[in-house]
Amino acid sequence: MKRSIALLATLSIIGFVVPAQLSVAAAPAKTKLLWSENFKGSAGGTPNAKNWNVVLGDGSAQNLPGWGNGERELYTKSSIALTGGSTGGLAITASRPPESDQPLCYYGPCDWYSGKIDTAKKVSFQYGLIEAKMKMAPGGGTWPAFWLLGTNLLNKTAWPNCGEIDIIETQGNNPVSVLGTAHGPGYSGGAAKTYTTFAPDDVSNAYHTYAVLWLPNKISWLFDGKVYYSTSKSDVSPNPWPFNAKFYMILNLAMGGNLGGDIDPNINSSTMNIQWIHYSSVNGQGKVSFN
Repeated sequence: MKRSIALLATLSIIGFVVPAQLSVAAAPAKTKLLWSENFKGSAGGTPNAKNWNVVLGDGSAQNLPGWGNGERELYTKSSIALTGGSTGGLAITASRPPESDQPLCYYGPCDWYSGKIDTAKKVSFQYGLIEAKMKMAPGGGTWPAFWLLGTNLLNKTAWPNCGEIDIIETQGNNPVSVLGTAHGPGYSGGAAKTYTTFAPDDVSNAYHTYAVLWLPNKISWLFDGKVYYSTSKSDVSPNPWPFNAKFYMILNLAMGGNLGGDIDPNINSSTMNIQWIHYSSVNGQGKVSFN
């Protein structure tokens, strides 16, 4: 991995002062790229099935109608597409289904189609630096997210005991807001450990890099290489800290719901774009597992 934004960020986090251009620190953090996803493939294709599952439905099959958040979308395979070209990339598009062909959702005829993918039972991660270059979906009511869930959820450990790390969530209704959050037992939902920073412009106008530096007993969130929030095991004590275990990745574009809010009736479609994801160890901390 090139020594660029990611290394600057890790140097800053561990206490070194660095100028705008990279310089040599006395004891620089060592990063090693362990896994990456550039979403290469023919335009219109789906992500590599060795790494990604396509999630379908409105949550009802999981006994979570609206995915537990009052969301309005029905996840479909057709809402997910590789963008093609030499650099690759993935587009997840939310769109209104034609009135003549609206399937049923938990609330009646579905308002929206959208897309969701995850690495459950395929690829998991523990510690390290996770970065994604993304352009968020525009429009009121959009709720794009890149996040992690503990793999023990797949073995019937209930949420939030499994832990959830929201690397980035944005809201089309608050287009300069950048949210980083940790949910765990005793600090989930409205009581989660969370912080909002602000972009200089609408995050749907350009690509930005969103990241977490995840170490034993501490997580830090970064926006374009700059740390804006950290939380640690001591911050949640005496509640448990479930983040010293393996987690899997999720990418999705929700519509409406608790965080998305009111959906603009004038929008008919909206797209979030993911150019790449990089996963690196930091000073030897970081492990990727293939299930």
